[in-house]
Amino acid sequence: MKKFGFLLVLIMIIFISCGGGTATDTAGQAVPRTGMVEFREVYSSEFTTLDYNNASTANVAYHGSMTVATLVDYDKYGVIQGRLATDWRVSPDGTVYTFDLRDDVYWYTLAGAQYAKMTAHDFVQTAQWMLTAENASIINNNLTAVILNAQAYLDKEITDFSRVGVRALNDYTVQYTLTGPVPWFMSMLTYGSYFPSHVPFRNEMGVRYGTSNDAMLYSGPYIMSTFDPQVRQVYTRNPNYWDPTENQIDRIERIFNREAQTIAPELFLRGEIYEADIRPDQIAEWIGNDEREWMLYNTPPGQFAMFYAINFDPRYGEEYNPSNWQVAVNNINFRKALYHAIDYVSLAMTIDPYNPEQVLLGTINRRGFITTPGGIDYVDQAPLAAYTDVIPYDPALARQYMETAMRELQGRVTFPVTLVLPYNTGSVGMTQRVQLLQQQYERNLGNNFVDVVLVPHPNTGFSIEVRNTGIFSLLETSWGPDAADPVSALDPFNGGNPVGWRYGRVFMAEETFDSRGLPIYQQMIDTAHAEVLDLARRYRMIAEAEQYLLDMVLVIPFYRTGFEYYVSYLDPFSGNNTMHGLVRNKHLGKVMLTRPYNPDELAAAYARYNAEREAAHRNAPRR
Repeated sequence: MKKFGFLLVLIMIIFISCGGGTATDTAGQAVPRTGMVEFREVYSSEFTTLDYNNASTANVAYHGSMTVATLVDYDKYGVIQGRLATDWRVSPDGTVYTFDLRDDVYWYTLAGAQYAKMTAHDFVQTAQWMLTAENASIINNNLTAVILNAQAYLDKEITDFSRVGVRALNDYTVQYTLTGPVPWFMSMLTYGSYFPSHVPFRNEMGVRYGTSNDAMLYSGPYIMSTFDPQVRQVYTRNPNYWDPTENQIDRIERIFNREAQTIAPELFLRGEIYEADIRPDQIAEWIGNDEREWMLYNTPPGQFAMFYAINFDPRYGEEYNPSNWQVAVNNINFRKALYHAIDYVSLAMTIDPYNPEQVLLGTINRRGFITTPGGIDYVDQAPLAAYTDVIPYDPALARQYMETAMRELQGRVTFPVTLVLPYNTGSVGMTQRVQLLQQQYERNLGNNFVDVVLVPHPNTGFSIEVRNTGIFSLLETSWGPDAADPVSALDPFNGGNPVGWRYGRVFMAEETFDSRGLPIYQQMIDTAHAEVLDLARRYRMIAEAEQYLLDMVLVIPFYRTGFEYYVSYLDPFSGNNTMHGLVRNKHLGKVMLTRPYNPDELAAAYARYNAEREAAHRNAPRR
């Protein structure tokens, strides 16, 4: 194992090239476009539903944020601002949040006709729909975690919804009562669990709701005017929306192509689309090219942790002998062998071939997400700091653990153990990484320990069909926190959270139960989550729980999103910026430029933005 130094990037966007420009990049200024502004891009993963109250995928969250009026949102400096809420009050004990709503907002049909006025009752009825067990909302955990009596109503222990902590005091005042103080509650309101819907329309649509753009209502900045699955999506400005600054772009067209990652750069250069990711294997065509290099950006550090989920409850077919895997994976030395045999830097070169170490994660929470009351980064506090900047690749150590595991499992497990490793065929990077991982396990552990079987799956619905159903042994997957709290990043490992049942069910690991038969990690995270007043103590206990996950190798951290190369006509300093939820992919407030920034313009724009951001956070009201 060795230490690595993360390049902690505090700026929101980093320019790659240090070179000058050409005539191309100095022709005119990069200024906002005027008139009818259109944005086009390509995509490769289609919606499986448009119901933002019942989906956890990034694309559905994007759809909800574009088409629905929300209580609050982040501005371009990452400061919470009222949107539908004109004002709000918090009780002295921090358990009651009361929001005053605009009285001039309506729900509109696809055709633009007024359907109903939006009121506080929409928030109450949506919460009731999400907490009705038969509706099986997969994101109701964000309600049950903090809202008074929400879990009891979901479990049918109470049947009177008026006892649940979501109330309409009148038509334009909604009130949330929490189980206790939740300092990060305002950040939770930017997630789909707290987005309103109009339940009478939902009931009218029945099973059609969320299946097409005419089976949805619209109250936000955009209307999804076209939804032709696996062909294109079009979002157009909602002419009835009250705040024109939220939709600087009049029309957004997203064109489906299964090879979007491959063809996007060429389409960008031809002017057919206005943003493209540049894959690591394509970047050599840009670096050193005077006509291209000047316009390259790096994305900021991302909000998602990418990790290898380890499945303790495999659901794949008998041809892969799932019971054999299940016995083997419940041995800690078996898991440690897998952990230390991965050449993380080599895999990360498929993400960033020039500085792969900067994307690596030693923990699940990411650096820069949470700062403790003592002023240090959450991941730098003891005991978690022992993992933060460590690359665990150690082939010799991996073989030692392998030999120990094989002795301990002799007579109980048939070697080699089949390791089912699915991958998304729509992701060039993941396809490359699973092949490399298969080779690394064979090289570092030999052929007698595990037999890695690569199983291809299509892009659309990959997480639902593979991760959620548990048809994997090991799986590269991701999670981004829903709220500004480190425990939110650990939801995939929490058996008390529905999310935890879709990421390999680590709480079923046999070695993690105490003498009373209770899961140790679950007790640790529940105890930490109950501490809401002393944040220093809370963060320390969460760090101890996260350390336990890593000590026991119940998950294998890999990399954080961000740092990708891309080119774009969008002003990178516009729109919504924060370390959780949607950032770059959210088009609200984004400004289209006449051309990408050149290096001098980008440096000047960053200097202005950074000064403005510091002032915005310094002057933000404390409620």
